[in-house]
Amino acid sequence: MQHFLNINLGEDFYALYQNEQERAVLQLLEAQKEPLALMIQGYHTREKVRHVNLIADSLKLEAGGKGSLVVTYQLEEFNVCSAIDRTDIESMKLTFTLPDGSQTMNVAGIFIPEREPDSF
Repeated sequence: MQHFLNINLGEDFYALYQNEQERAVLQLLEAQKEPLALMIQGYHTREKVRHVNLIADSLKLEAGGKGSLVVTYQLEEFNVCSAIDRTDIESMKLTFTLPDGSQTMNVAGIFIPEREPDSF
């Protein structure tokens, strides 16, 4: 299982990206925190994802428009019937690609292999 997000790039993204790649990527992802939270939510079926934060120091840019970044986020679980009320901080490494000439950034969460059913 792996979740993805496609972010449309604005007109001024590549103008900034040519001179300041890291700043352009961070600004773009910062503006997309809500869609990122929804993507990350797919990994957590019982909890609510809130307060996504980008760890700017973890940003790594590679050749070919590829890169990665670590995000931290808050997981909240509240269930009155089970008397559960907890808040945890989690992190996830996101990878992204900026295909040449594309108007879209492709962001991917971690890959979790699907488990086969146990046999008896």
